[in-house]
Amino acid sequence: MAKDIAIGVIHGVGTQHDCKPIDSAERSYSAKLYQGLSRRLGKKAMARVAWREIAWADLLAKRQREYLLKIRKNTRWQKPRKLILENLSDAFAYQRTAVSSDADDGARRHNTYRQIHERVHEILARLEKDVLRGAPLILFAHSLGAHIMSNYIYDAQKAGAHGSAPFGNMTRVAQFVTFGCNIPLFLFSLPEDCVAPIKRPDQGLSPAPTSDRWWFNFYDKDDWLAYPLAEACDEYKAMVDCGELEEETGDVGNLLTSWNILSHNDYWGGRGFLRPAAKIVKDVMAAY
Repeated sequence: MAKDIAIGVIHGVGTQHDCKPIDSAERSYSAKLYQGLSRRLGKKAMARVAWREIAWADLLAKRQREYLLKIRKNTRWQKPRKLILENLSDAFAYQRTAVSSDADDGARRHNTYRQIHERVHEILARLEKDVLRGAPLILFAHSLGAHIMSNYIYDAQKAGAHGSAPFGNMTRVAQFVTFGCNIPLFLFSLPEDCVAPIKRPDQGLSPAPTSDRWWFNFYDKDDWLAYPLAEACDEYKAMVDCGELEEETGDVGNLLTSWNILSHNDYWGGRGFLRPAAKIVKDVMAAY
């Protein structure tokens, strides 16, 4: 039966070894987040939700593994190398790469930015089929996933009426929830006055949203890979000032991870994050 609330969840850097096939609605890396929301909202409420994971790491994993195997004879510290390669190369590979007009079809087709966005499109299109017509979408985006989804929405908004992205060309995003977000790290390639955040992506919702806030950014102060957005440029600061963007800090992780960079992977089940996340989902459920 079609649901009336859609939730899409996208992961950040690193290989997600337990990812399910893209046509599956099962949960893997987002299982703790789903379970935490279920405990707080109840099974009856979560029965209204169509939930899909947006997994994209597999698009890069094969080449990463092959390269690591090739260099084993000539390098040391294989485990740290694997960790660094899987994390940093994801971010480097994703950057929008100019492909010349005379490049062959293979080069254009295998542009990583394009491949990842096609994967996002495919899974969101599947998610849209799981819900009733006009249903709102809540996006949970971790780490690099926040940058990916921000770019995806930006491209859809730029395409405007000529675009074909799911959920009304991304005009039915009721809440954009980023956690462990590192968007500011990718903004230094542009002059500050050229940085343009996405616009409200909820204009296609009916009834019209009553809340000013549509973007919520949560980060642990001890997470070296997570950053606030307000100070990134004047336009993000203006979004905070007018209430469209809300930022909150809190602790995630355990005694071993909550005070250092290892907290970056602990948002999924962290009580500090689950509290505001559950309220956001509850508010959307009440509105729609």
